[in-house]
Amino acid sequence: MRFLSGIITGVLLIVLVVFFLDTFDRADAPTEAESQKIVNWDVAMTKVRRSLGLIQKEVREEVHDATR
Repeated sequence: MRFLSGIITGVLLIVLVVFFLDTFDRADAPTEAESQKIVNWDVAMTKVRRSLGLIQKEVREEVHDATR
């Protein structure tokens, strides 16, 4: 269980760091150049929502099957 919580914490920290790096503008970038994002957050959020929906559906089906 400790290993799983370590992996989950590590993944969340990586996502958080990338989000902050992506959000804040770089001081050394030219002002007329638009900064390029590391991650397309709209696409990432859509995929996460779709995955969460599938996981919820599978859990409901497993719980329903287990309670029969």
